[in-house]
Amino acid sequence: MVFEVVLDHVYKFPLDLVINTHLTKYPNKKLDVLEVRLEEYRHDPKDDVEYWKRVMVCRNIMPSILKMIPVFNKAAILLEEECWYDHKQETLKIKSRNVTWYEYAQAWEESQLQRSKDSRHWTVMSQRGGMDVKVFGALGHVAELFLHGAAKRNGMRAIKNMEDLMIARSGAKDTGNLPATS
Repeated sequence: MVFEVVLDHVYKFPLDLVINTHLTKYPNKKLDVLEVRLEEYRHDPKDDVEYWKRVMVCRNIMPSILKMIPVFNKAAILLEEECWYDHKQETLKIKSRNVTWYEYAQAWEESQLQRSKDSRHWTVMSQRGGMDVKVFGALGHVAELFLHGAAKRNGMRAIKNMEDLMIARSGAKDTGNLPATS
């Protein structure tokens, strides 16, 4: 079974602040990210595109009932993230996927940040992600149901965390910017 979650949001902050906040928000215990390892960085001056490949060490949020299965009983899990910032197009593309348990289930997320057409000082985020559990039969279905709910909640929590960080970094007051979903 495959599920997908889609989130669209407008940050009432400039693109450069949103990108900088995204690239520096980890480690972040509020988002269960304990450590970040930069695996690769490149900058192509000709096309003016920057590239980052990072691995996040995250707290395992699986419910204790699933952790009774030895393969799920890990203290931490690994996620891989790749980011491409096209300075000319003023667009950051982000792709992430699970590394831990990849042979059993594939989870992914793709996001794009770009300047809003409505205001040069706002940033539009489009995000979609999903999961496909390949094994474990009915137990795999239970894991998918849990993770589907967790994915939506975590997406909303990540947006709120980004908002809070940008408010603190910019000295702005709360924008009252609530996540919009589609």
